[in-house]
Order: sequence, then C-alpha cells, then structure tokens
Amino acid sequence: MHYYEWNNIIGNYLFNRNKAGLPIYIALNKDQIINLGIQNTDLSRNEVWQDFVRAIQSQGGRNSSLIEKIETTLGSGSWESRDPVTRKLIKSNYPPCLTLLVTSVLPLTEETFDFSINGNNYHDRANKFFAQHSLPYVQRQDKRMNWNKAWENLSDWALRIKQGEMGIFDSKNFASNYYIYVGKAFSQCLIQPRLFQQLPKLFEKAELIPDQILSSSVIKELLIKYGNELALSDKTKELISIDKDELGQFIRGTIQQNQENWNGESNLDSATSGWTIGGLRLTFKDPQHTNFILKLNYRFKSKANLDYPESLRFEVPGQEEVSCQEVTDGWSNEMFIPFNQDGYSLSSPANRWKARTVKRSHRVWLFTRGNSVGLNGNTWIETDVIARNQSEMYLLYDRAHLSKDKVKFELWKKHFSEGLFKEVTERELDGIPHGYSLFKFSRASQPLSWLSHLTFPIDKRIELVGGLKLSYGVYYALELPKVTIIGETGQEKLQALLENERTINLHRHEPENTVFCFPNDFPLDVRFQLQIVDEAVKTTISYCFAESITLSTDKDDLPCWNKMGELCKKNNADKYEQGLLTTGVEYAYQESYLWNFLPGYAVSASKPAYLINSSDKPFDELLNYLSARKESSIQQFSTAFELFSSKRFHGDDGLSTGQYKRRSLEMMRALGHIEYDDVHNKIWINSSRLIPLPARRGRRALLTGFRSNELIALLREVADQFNVSISVENHPSRYQNYLLPSAIILIADGPAESLCGQKAIEQVAAQLNIPYDISNLPQFGLLSLSASLSEYELQILATPEDATLMSYCAYPFKIETLNFSGEVSTFDPEFALVEYKLKKWDRRVYLWKEGQSYRVDRRWSSYYYLHKLNRHVVQVDAQTGDLLIPFSLPLPQHFARAFTLMSGKAPDVIRRTDIHSSKSIKYNRYEHSGNLLANNFLTRLGQ
Repeated sequence: MHYYEWNNIIGNYLFNRNKAGLPIYIALNKDQIINLGIQNTDLSRNEVWQDFVRAIQSQGGRNSSLIEKIETTLGSGSWESRDPVTRKLIKSNYPPCLTLLVTSVLPLTEETFDFSINGNNYHDRANKFFAQHSLPYVQRQDKRMNWNKAWENLSDWALRIKQGEMGIFDSKNFASNYYIYVGKAFSQCLIQPRLFQQLPKLFEKAELIPDQILSSSVIKELLIKYGNELALSDKTKELISIDKDELGQFIRGTIQQNQENWNGESNLDSATSGWTIGGLRLTFKDPQHTNFILKLNYRFKSKANLDYPESLRFEVPGQEEVSCQEVTDGWSNEMFIPFNQDGYSLSSPANRWKARTVKRSHRVWLFTRGNSVGLNGNTWIETDVIARNQSEMYLLYDRAHLSKDKVKFELWKKHFSEGLFKEVTERELDGIPHGYSLFKFSRASQPLSWLSHLTFPIDKRIELVGGLKLSYGVYYALELPKVTIIGETGQEKLQALLENERTINLHRHEPENTVFCFPNDFPLDVRFQLQIVDEAVKTTISYCFAESITLSTDKDDLPCWNKMGELCKKNNADKYEQGLLTTGVEYAYQESYLWNFLPGYAVSASKPAYLINSSDKPFDELLNYLSARKESSIQQFSTAFELFSSKRFHGDDGLSTGQYKRRSLEMMRALGHIEYDDVHNKIWINSSRLIPLPARRGRRALLTGFRSNELIALLREVADQFNVSISVENHPSRYQNYLLPSAIILIADGPAESLCGQKAIEQVAAQLNIPYDISNLPQFGLLSLSASLSEYELQILATPEDATLMSYCAYPFKIETLNFSGEVSTFDPEFALVEYKLKKWDRRVYLWKEGQSYRVDRRWSSYYYLHKLNRHVVQVDAQTGDLLIPFSLPLPQHFARAFTLMSGKAPDVIRRTDIHSSKSIKYNRYEHSGNLLANNFLTRLGQ
C-alpha cells in the first residue's frame, strides 16, 4: 500500500466520530499496526509489516532520516500523492505526518524495549529499535531541525479544523531542555491503553465518586498508593512523585482528566462483574420554603450511560429500602435518608448499583444553589467547589473540627467584606444538626486551604451546560445550552466571537446571575467561540447552533429484521424488513385486501366532512430532535426524553422514568418513526413516508418517519394546493407521558376520475418527494414477512439450553391470568413456559417440553404456549371492528408494527371479559385492525 493509504487506515483508527471530545494518544505498537493492515488487505502478518516498513521508507525521500521525512512531508503541504506503480491519485484524509509521528512513538510501545525516560537517551535507544526493523533512523533534534511543528500541526487539525469531533489531540509543549523535543513522543506512551482500562477499578477501590473534584496532590497520593496494582514502572512512579517534573505533571493531569470524565462504571471489561457507582450528595430546600426548618436529605447523581434501573432501591442501614428514581440530568428524587456525619455507602445488589458519599477527613459540607447543576433554584446541593462569584453558599462545619481549625477559620473570615459572611443561628433556622455550625457567605476570595476535599478554582473556565447536542460542539437550535464561568468573581462579561469576527454579548439569567444565556436571535449555522471580555479566557473549541446536521440517511444504513423480528444481514435472509420496506414478499397477494384501504365509490365533497383537529399544532419535539440528529444513541434519546418530559409531565401513573423511556422507544418503532437496536446502542430515524390507512370513504395516509417544523409547514402549504386536508390526532391519554409525536393523517376525497382522492395525495407526496405507494402496503408486507408458530417451533427446538439450576427463581406462566406467576412455584417439565428472574434486570424465559428446556423469546413463546393449549385469546370488537389483544401478551415485532399502522395511533387500553375465565382483563385495542387482513394473518400466531 501507498504511504497515504496507511495514513488513512491509521488515521481512521485513531481519529473518528466515536471519539468526539475524547483525548487521543497516537501510541500504536507493532501488533496493532499489523492487525490494522490485515483488516484492509489479504496479506499475511509478515507481509503486512514489510508493506508498512516500505511505505515509511518511501515517504519523504528513501534514504532520509525520520526527522527529514517529517519536515519534507510537512513542508510540501500536499495531502495527495500519485502511486508510482498504479499511477492512482491517493488523497490523505488525515494530516500527512500522522503515520510518521506514530512511527516515532513506536519504539516506546514495545514492552521488551527497556529504557529510562530521559531526553538524552531517546535517540540512541530508538535507533536500535529502528535498525532492527529496517525503519529510518532518527537524528538528534535542535532548533533548526525538529518535529515539533508536525505535532502542533496535528493538534491544530484536531482542535481548530475538526473542532474535536474526531477526538482531541493536545500537542503538549515542554520547556525543559530534556523534553522540549522528545517529550512529545514520551507523552503519548507513558500511560498505556491497558492502564486506562484499569483506572475505573482504581477509582472504585479508592472509594471515589464521579464528579468528585480532586487536587493534583490527591491524584499523586492515589497513584503512588496504587501504583503497583496499575503496573506502573518505577521510573513512572518517580516522575509522578516529583511536583515540578513536566512529564510527572503531564501524567497526573491525564489521570485527573480521566477521573473527571469517569462515568461511575467500575469494570470496563465485563458487564456483569462491575458495579455502576454514583454520588450521594446532601441536599435541602431553601429555608424560606420550609418554614425555616433545615431538612437535610440526599440526592443520588449518576453519570453512567445507563438509565436508572426500574424500581431502583438502595439498602439503608436501620431503615427500609429507599426508592431512587431519576428526575433530571442524572439526578434522582430527594431521598429521605437521615443525615449521617460519617457518610453512607449504599448498594442495590440486584441491579449492581452503588451510591456513596464523598470520603472526607473533615466533617465539613459546602452547599450551592441547585440551578448551578441543573436542579431547581430553590434547592441547595452539596458541592466541592467554593464559588468566587456573588452567589450565596452555605457551610456546615463540625464544631469539634472547627475548634481545632479556629485560627485558620478566623483568618479566612477576615477576607469577606462586611455583610457577606454570617453564622446562621438556631433561632433563625431550626434543624441544624447537633454539634454543627452553619454559615452563609458570598464572594469568597480565598479557599479553605486546610480542607483538601474542598477546592477553589484558580483558573477560570467557560462551560456550556444543558441543551441538546446534535454532534460534538453542535447544539440543537430549539434547545440551547446556558453558560457558566467556573471560578468567576461575578463581575465578568461574556461574549461570543463569531467566525466572521463579529461579537455578540451574552446576558446573565436573572435572578440566577451565575448563568449566562444566549439572545433569542443568536445566528444559526455559524461557528463561534466564547470569551470573557478583556481577559485571555476563551473556549478551546468553537461551537455552533443548528436545526439539523448533514448526515447521510441511506436506507442501507438502517438495520434489517428477519421474519422472527431478529437482526439479520441481507445476504443471510431471503426475506427481511428495512425501514418499513419488506423484501421477498409477494405483494401481488395484497389485492384481495385493498378494499380495506381503497374503497371504490366516489363522493363529490371537496373537503372531507369528518375532518377533526385540522388546525392543531402537532407535538413533535422529541421526534424533531431525533430527526435532526438522524442517528442517536440510547443515552442521547434518554437525555432528550428527560428534558422534554420535565416540561410536559402529566402526573404519576406508577411507571418509572426508565419505563416511560423504554415504552416510548417501542411505540415510536411500532409507529414507523424509528428503528432501534439495544445491542449496538443505536437509534435510526426512518425516512419520511406516507402510508395508506384503512378508510370507509376517500383516501387516508399516515406520515411516518423524519419530521421537522419546516416539513410540516410545507406539507400544510402543498396539501392546501391539492385540496387535501390534514388531521392532527393525539394518541390515547394514557400515552401523554410517552412523548409520542401526534399522528398526522392526510385525508382526501373526490370523484372516480381522481380515484376517490388518491391522485391528490400522490401529487402532495410527489411535491414533497415523500414515498407513497399503494402497491406495497407496509401493513401487508410486515404480516406476510412474519414467521408462523410452526417456523418458530423449528427454530427454538433446535438448540436446548439447560435451566434446571434456576428453579429457585422460576415463575411459571398461568393460563388463568395470561401472565407469569407472581411467586416462585413448581411446574410440569413436560410442558411449561417459565420466566426466571435471576436479577431485576436479568429475566429469562424458557420453554419446557418433554423434560427438555429451551431459551425463548417472551412474545413469540407466549402465543406458542397458548396455541399448544388450544387457547384463543384475541377478540374483535363487534361494534367497531377493532382488534383486542390481551395487555399481558405483547405482540411480536412485525405484528405490533403492522396493527399499529392500521390507524397510525398507539393502542388504547380497555377492559373486557375474558371468554374463558369470565374475568375482566386489560386489552390493547388496535383501531381498524379487526379486518380480513389482520384476521387471516393472526392464524400465524395460532389465534
């Protein structure tokens, strides 16, 4: 391969969108380089390595040194080159010097290469390695010839040009003559990738919590204490212990950065053996809202990329388990746990979650207003940072410790101006813990230097908080972030510096004057940096506000589902669904069902008389955001759901936030808007599509998939041109907390020559470039694609899996209730369906047949079990023709989507009498689904 081809392979591995905002280190060892080559060629390992060596030798002059090659490549300024053999022009997608710089670090990654970290011995020992592998030698560097500009060029490309969206590469500058040049290479490999994988275990063992702020001295103590467990070399530990050594400072800073970004997961190697750890922070409501009674409780804070488990409860010593539910941005509800001066370490073994307080040597707590961390402004929350600005803070101090610290404390008090510091007495505020003093202050100018767990920001830093992101550095224009200045004095002015050098002032959000807001008319699609006026403080990267991002929505990027509703690859399935389109289905057979969708008689009305809600504004916030992103992770969906839910929540119907999110995802998929896959943690937005709906007269079509305010506005305009009405219909009231987008239905009527309004809808679809095809009904395609129970039986009985040892948590299916038993009980292994609840988050369903057990899908197996017992549970409402499915028996994926798309609305829940048990049970009612099409295909479920 050509050098630039190798550069693209290595660049794509080191820098990609999955690493947006993350620190990048370009240390690759020989095996990693070979493995990357094997993935892109048909060569053997030895051939790949020789090819890499030839590519390095040929770049920048065949007999030149590595430094000369770097200077030649950088000096040419060219990002393309013609292959001397094939004459093909090859373009580099990454800075051309990247692979040469990777080569410079290569000797330092070899475990067998023994060297001490010293600027004087890098060249000799590196050249020994290069000579052994036929790579170009590296000459000693000086001001005239060195590689520093190439490192800075790579950093500039990652930060300024790519804005950190491919990862952040920081070219560390060293002042010492020992490290001024070779320090660049050393800084890439002092901390090996395996060490990063061990850090969460270190943080857990040291009893840290995410978001805990640690000083450099504390980081040093931790690294020295746990250095052997991290397999740090003696030389590395020596560097860490020297405060003024530049490489030691770099190592401590890197570990500190990783601790600040730690999400609380203690084991990155295993999803089952690790714990998810979050912080417990003391909290209280503003005394003015509690009749001036101090009521200390706790809130849990999670940074994990996980939703709170359903029914999360922590075991608290001396009292009942306490419920913990997510409220906003990872924060839980206020948990009524009594104040404990020694702190807590709580756990939920069933979910493998832990909640712990900050481990502290002094019994001192600092409180800031909740709005600084995304909570209500009437809430006070424990923090580790003393604010220098005008905002008020509370300090809770153990009197025994205060007595010992009296001299230091009195000197600290003297820094406050008159009226900015006071002790809160028990007459003013009842409920102060016995043996404690409470102080209230603002505008602190000095830290509590003797308390290591409380920090005082020396350097100012600008941070964006809240809002919704479309990509790294790009925020959704309809949900903008706010801005805070860490370490501010309260006198700062903040402005945005646009790429056209125009400046826009931000204003403080009253009364929470620690927060800055963007003006309503802030320009979109323009890059900007934030800076403090008259100070040399500004953001490292630039930001942008946009209504959407440019990203390919190629249908081939969407997942494929086979007849069982399982993920599949196209080349492994003759029939599959992808983005509401089914392949391998004989659509010719849908002709006999078309009368449900295309009634043949005509009317003369120019507008449908039965139109409702035509002027309503649809609720589209969540779908609009997912559409703007094109692709999202489950966590990004979760963040957006919480934000919009906080604005629209309508009472509590017993479900946790996590349950709302999960059911919202499932229903948005059933409605045809999205595809999602838990395994790959990904959500895709389907392209906009008009889907024919059953109609008693005229034509009806449902808008699914991608949606935006612009699309809806244009749809209204075009629909009016062609005499098509739009009905905006809400889902049943039970779904109001699911944040489902309103159903948008096009309705048309007309004489026979207009095909009863069909041509009008076709014209609207053509104008908007939205597919509308009555010859390929998605409902028919999905039902035709779906497997039958006989096919399902062949699949599951092929691979038995022993479940004998799980009898202690067996909950058999009860045909009387159409659900699994509420308690552990025995069953007949000759034929039974059993759910095993190993953990609250780990539930498995097994089918027992003739003494053999098989792991099965909950949905398919329920209908298989009922079919074998000859139990028919599906009903059709005689008056409305709606399909009634028992609530406890959710349909398999393709059936659920097909029946939901008969109406375009989520199924309502009603009660009916079960014809077998004569008991009243809940049913999902699918409108317009009890027709010939549905009835015929329900035989595949044995109904």
